[in-house]
Amino acid sequence: MAKYRVGNGFTLIEMVIVMVILGVLAVGISSFLQFGSRIYLETNDRGQLIASARFAIERLNREVRNALPNSPRLIGNTNQCLEFRPIRSTAIYTEIPLAPLPASSTIKVVRFDDSQFNNALELIIYPLTSDEAYTPSNKISAISSSNPAFDPAQNEWSIVLNGPIQFTEASPTDRAFFIDKAVSYCIEGTLLNRYSGYSNYRADGVPITVPVLMAKFLDVGSRFQVNAASQLRSGNVLVRLNFIKNNEKVSFNNEIQVPNVP
Repeated sequence: MAKYRVGNGFTLIEMVIVMVILGVLAVGISSFLQFGSRIYLETNDRGQLIASARFAIERLNREVRNALPNSPRLIGNTNQCLEFRPIRSTAIYTEIPLAPLPASSTIKVVRFDDSQFNNALELIIYPLTSDEAYTPSNKISAISSSNPAFDPAQNEWSIVLNGPIQFTEASPTDRAFFIDKAVSYCIEGTLLNRYSGYSNYRADGVPITVPVLMAKFLDVGSRFQVNAASQLRSGNVLVRLNFIKNNEKVSFNNEIQVPNVP
């Protein structure tokens, strides 16, 4: 009589138990992978926000610290723009047409570092308010485009202005600033834009020119604040930038000291 050998195998209960165990392991592994992916994405988003904020704030720090004293001001319908006049060079003057002397188109200054000087700049002497730092102002004069090159062998240089002017006040330190056109940083929605080289403004007070993007992902509450200088303290600019991306939020509060030596 033939004999049948029964092979070893799995019972139905064993297979069910194995499938349950594998299912539990799969759920655990997938949850672990999802958690790791979420951490990576959140860390990446936070890193992008911090990098964007640091770049914008560092650029603001450098430019505002080199701004003409008393020139920072807020513009725009909602004061969303910080505007200031960049200093390109400075000099000590020895002769200016100061009232009651008649107007003149020439001033004399002590030889200075003219590496950043050019005839497209403007001359300003002793601005005490932000209004005096922008044209029209009786403390500002354009420099003549035909101004000759300076003689490095001379200790005193003459600077030809664009037309006769009579300055109303002298600087206590006899300081003359050579300044460039205004620069603005504007918060526009979720973007921080930088404007330069403009002369006109839109109806909402934002400069008319092509902006350069400084930062994005701005959130509500981002703003500028300008505190004018006084006899007891220097002026300063307060910058608050809030960033948000995929529910990741980063806030930066920064105070920039503005030189107060007009």
